[in-house]
Amino acid sequence: MADPRRFPTSSAPATRARRFLRAGWVAGLVLAAVASPDAGHAAQADQTLNVALDAEIATLDYYMGSGRNGIIMAHHLYDTLLYKDVKTGKIIPALAASYTFTDDTTIEFELRKGVKFHDGSEMTADDVVYTLNTVSNPDYGAVYQIAVKWIDRAEKLEDYKVRLKMREPYPVALEWLAGFLPIYPKGYYEKAGKQGMAVKPVGTGPYKLVSVQPGTRWRLERFQDHYQGSPKGNAIKFIEMRVLPEINTQLTELITGKLDFIWKFSPDVAKRLKGRDGIVVKNAPILRIVYAAMNTVKDSPLKDVRVRRALIHAIDRARIMQSFVGGESQVIHSACNPVQFGCTADVKAYAFDPKKAKQLLQEAGFADGFKAKILISKSGAVPRTVVEAILADLARVGVKADIEYQQWAAARKKWIANDGHMMLMSWGSWGIGDVAMMTSEWFSEGDVNRVRDADVIDWLNTADSSPDRGKREQHYRKALEKIADQAYWLPLWTFNANYALSDDVEFTLDADEIARFFNATWKN
Repeated sequence: MADPRRFPTSSAPATRARRFLRAGWVAGLVLAAVASPDAGHAAQADQTLNVALDAEIATLDYYMGSGRNGIIMAHHLYDTLLYKDVKTGKIIPALAASYTFTDDTTIEFELRKGVKFHDGSEMTADDVVYTLNTVSNPDYGAVYQIAVKWIDRAEKLEDYKVRLKMREPYPVALEWLAGFLPIYPKGYYEKAGKQGMAVKPVGTGPYKLVSVQPGTRWRLERFQDHYQGSPKGNAIKFIEMRVLPEINTQLTELITGKLDFIWKFSPDVAKRLKGRDGIVVKNAPILRIVYAAMNTVKDSPLKDVRVRRALIHAIDRARIMQSFVGGESQVIHSACNPVQFGCTADVKAYAFDPKKAKQLLQEAGFADGFKAKILISKSGAVPRTVVEAILADLARVGVKADIEYQQWAAARKKWIANDGHMMLMSWGSWGIGDVAMMTSEWFSEGDVNRVRDADVIDWLNTADSSPDRGKREQHYRKALEKIADQAYWLPLWTFNANYALSDDVEFTLDADEIARFFNATWKN
C-alpha cells in the first residue's frame, strides 16, 4: 500500500492564476507574454510543477552523463543504497534497510524487500551486485571515475544481502553511496544497454519518465509503487522539466505562470524579481567555490612564490564579490569550502594590497609585469563581469592576461598539458561536504595537479585513506596551511544560488546544488 502521507489530496492553490492579473514587467517581451491568450494555462491546478533547465540533458543513463541537470534528473528517477539528509549531514538507509562495516574496507548491506522498479520487477541483491560491478569496471567507461574507482567488487551473500569490498580504506565511500550510485535493474539494463537507458530509463525512484521531447522537455509522473519508508517524497503528481537557456524567456514564463522554478540568475535579476506578486525569491549558500588554480610546474613567472603572492594581493576579492555575486557568499583564503569536513579556514591570508603586489613583482624581476594565459572552464562558469573585474585588477599591477574559454574536458586537457598559467573556474565537489572532493582533487596525485608538492601529496593521501577523523583533520590542516603559505591557489569566494518560485510552492534548494523537487509540496 502506498504511503498516504506522500499523496495530499489538495490541488495547486488558485493563487497561481493571480499572477496574470497583477504581473507587470519592464521588458516589452514580458508585457507581450502577459497579454498572450496562452498565458495562464500552467496556472490551472493540473498538479504539474514546471521547472526551467539552463542546458539539455545528453543522456538519462546517469553513469554516462556529466551535467548538473542530469544529476538532478537522476535523483528523481533512481534510488541509491543510502541517502544523505543534507540538512543534518546524517547518512541513512534507503534501498538498503541497514548497513554494517565489518572492517575498514568492507560494508555489508541488508536490502529492503518489496522494492519495485518502474517496470514492475523487484529489486534484489542481483541488481545491486550487477550495477556496482558493471559501473566500477574501467571498461564500462563511467564518466565520473572518481565515484566508482574505489570499488573493488560487490558480492551477493543472500537474495537481500550484499557485501561491498573497497580497494583500500576510503572514508568518502558512504557519501558516494548516499546519492551518486543509483541501482539499475539487471534484466532491463542487460537488454537495453547504455543506449536504451539513455532515452527510456528504469529505476526505483519516486518519479518515472512518462514522456520526452529529446533535448528539450521531460515529463515525470509520481511512481505509485515507490517503496514505503523512502527518505524521498513525491507529493506533487507531475514534474515537467524544460530546457530554456535564455534568462529572459525564463522570466517571462515565471511571471506569466508557465514556470514554477528558475535558478542561477544574477543578483540584478533577483533585485528586479523581489516584490513581484505571486513570486518568491530566495538565495542559498552552496558548496561551490570560485578560485584560480596556479601552474607552478610550467616554466613561467608563477614558479616564483613572490609572483603567486602578488597575484592574490592584486585582486580586490571583497569588492568584486559584493558587486557581482552578493547573497550569502564570503571571501575565502583556503583551498576549500569552510563548511566541508577537513577545511581549515585559519591559514595565511593575503589582503588586497596592489602596492605590495607591485613590490613583490619587482623583487621577483617582473617590475614591468608579464603576460599570463588564463583558461576558463565553461562548466561551472565564472560570470564574464567577474572575469573582467579580475583581469582589470591584474592589469593594474602589470599582469596582462589572455583568456581562453573551453568546456571542462578541453580545458582540463590543456591544463594537464601545461597550456596555461592559471585556471579560473568554480568547483562544486559533486555536492559532497568533504575536503577530499576539493583539495585532494587538485593537490594529490591526480593529473590536474600542476603543483606537485611532495609533502602536500603525502599529507592528502594519508587523510584521504584514514578511517580516523581526527587524523584526517590533522593532515588536511597541514596540506591546506602549506597550500596557502606557498600561494599554490588563488581562492576567491564561496558561491551562492539565487532561485525563484511560484508562491504556491514549498521548496528549499539544498547546499549541494541538487534540486530535490521530490521534496516540493503545494502550499495549502
